[in-house]
This record gives sequence, C-alpha cells and structure tokens, in this order.
Amino acid sequence: MAAISELRSKFDTMTLAQKKQFCMNLEKSIEGVGNPEHEKFLNECIQKYNAELQASKTSKPTQAAPQATARGAAQTYEQRALFCDKCGKRLTESARFCPFCAAPIGKTQQTSSQIGAPPTYRQYGASAQKSVIQTISGREKLVAVFWLVVAILQAIFAIIYLFAAFVVGEYFISFAVLSVISILNFREVYTGFKFSNRILSDPTGILQRYRNMGTFIGTLIWNLIVLIFAILDSSALFVLVGLLGVAVSIFNIVGLRGYILQNAPELERLEMEYQ
Repeated sequence: MAAISELRSKFDTMTLAQKKQFCMNLEKSIEGVGNPEHEKFLNECIQKYNAELQASKTSKPTQAAPQATARGAAQTYEQRALFCDKCGKRLTESARFCPFCAAPIGKTQQTSSQIGAPPTYRQYGASAQKSVIQTISGREKLVAVFWLVVAILQAIFAIIYLFAAFVVGEYFISFAVLSVISILNFREVYTGFKFSNRILSDPTGILQRYRNMGTFIGTLIWNLIVLIFAILDSSALFVLVGLLGVAVSIFNIVGLRGYILQNAPELERLEMEYQ
C-alpha cells in the first residue's frame, strides 16, 4: 500500500463517486490484516465521505429521488448507510438484510451521514462472533463434549470386555465392536472442536457439512449398535451408555443440524461475503 500521506492527498482530490469506490477498495485490501494505522485511515476516509455526502444533499434539497427498480426501490450506496447500524458491518448495494446479524435494511438503518466514526475491523470481528456463527460454534463444542463423555465410557466398557474375554474366553466380538465405535466417536470429538474453532474466523463450508444427512445417520446407526449390544448383555449401566450415545446422535441432527438449516439464508450470504 502506498504511503498514507500520499493516499490522503489523493483522496482529497477525488469526486464523491471516486471516494465511495476508494473506501470500498481500501476496505477489501486491508481486510484481515489487522493494521491499526490502515484501519484508522479507512475510518478517516469514510468520515470525510460522509461529511461531503451530507453537504451535497444539503446543497441540493430539491434533488429528485432515484427511480425504484424492479427489485423494489433498492437504494444506492450513497443514499443509505455504509454500515449496518446494529452490528457495524459494511452493507452491499443490493442487500435487504445484513448478512452478519440478519437485521432488515430500511427503516432501522441510519443514513451514512448519521454515523459518526465507523467501527474498526477489530470491532467488526467482535460483532461477527455475536451472530449465528457464534451460536453454531457453541453448539458444536457442546456436542463435542457429549461425544467425549460417550467415547470414554464406551472405551471403558471395551476394556472390561477385553479382560472378560481373556478370563472366560468370550466377549471378543463385544470388545471389537465397542473399540471401533469408541474410536469413531473420539473422531467426532476431534472434528467437532476443530470445526467449531475454525468457523469463527472462516465461516465457509458450514452448509456443505450439515446438508449431508448420511454422516449423521451413520453416527446414529453405530451408536444404536452399541445400544443393541448393551440390551443383549442385560447390563443396566451399559444400556445407559448406549442410550446416551443415541441421544447425542439425535441432538446432533435436531439441535445442531436443524438450527443450521433454519438459518441457511444468513449462512449463504455470510459465505458469499467471505469468498
């Protein structure tokens, strides 16, 4: 990036439309960099743009309103807020809802001239974590904790069956089945924690992961197998472990997958914003 002093001088000579485009390009170029000096310069440019925009509207009070489009009187970038007044994220020209907090764009949005100092990128990141992504991440971690408990209990019973197999010469099949299923559930723990942390900074791939019902059905089936073995073994504690695995599988489908599909439109907009 050129020296900020040079960019500042160049910005002051631009037209209103050029300043608008400059702010948008600058925002994209420094996204994710986390440079406080660049963020401060972006905020300075936006404030100047807002002030000039307000001045131009004041000097032209009789200017005709733009013609409504076929999509329903969509406002232009200059005529409405640069940022959502609920979460502070920048809005696209055609957005009807904020892609980060799902707030409707319209009556609740401030004009750009009403916004004083736009939030910095650090504030943007904090607001994004308060959106649906944070809820999904929290539920992912909760499910991962449940799977950790289930996998540990299954591993304990697998060890018990192993000792029983050496003592009485039976239960080798039960040991093998429980060992494999506990390993599969430990894998769910690892992928769950990893995914929950990753989506806080990169929200892509959420819908792709949860629209595939086959994975969730497979998890439910192998935990049903544990429950069947527990019932055949007539062990109350073992049955409880099997029921817990089935319950977590169902919660994963209804509580997590259902929530994600319910919020699919917001997630699609969020993924488009990050791509």
